[in-house]
Amino acid sequence: MLAPHAELPDLGLEDIAVDSDPPWRSSTVPADVVDTLSELDLPIPTDVHWQALSDLQRFVLIKLTRRGHKNANLQAALDEFGLNEDGIA
Repeated sequence: MLAPHAELPDLGLEDIAVDSDPPWRSSTVPADVVDTLSELDLPIPTDVHWQALSDLQRFVLIKLTRRGHKNANLQAALDEFGLNEDGIA
């Protein structure tokens, strides 16, 4: 990754801040996820369902419900994660 920049020694590297408490590690469904699912009339997982998901699954749902995202794969992800109408009590 650094090889393309080897000829630019003055360019320097920047530290990138890492969120120590990312939203996918929350024990409750983030408000942005709830809002987007509600706007799209899709099932909203309960906190219990949210907690049962893996970090990766929660990350995916957060990514797919971001503002400005096309949401093209959101329904497929909900189905795959068992969060469709049949999977949420």
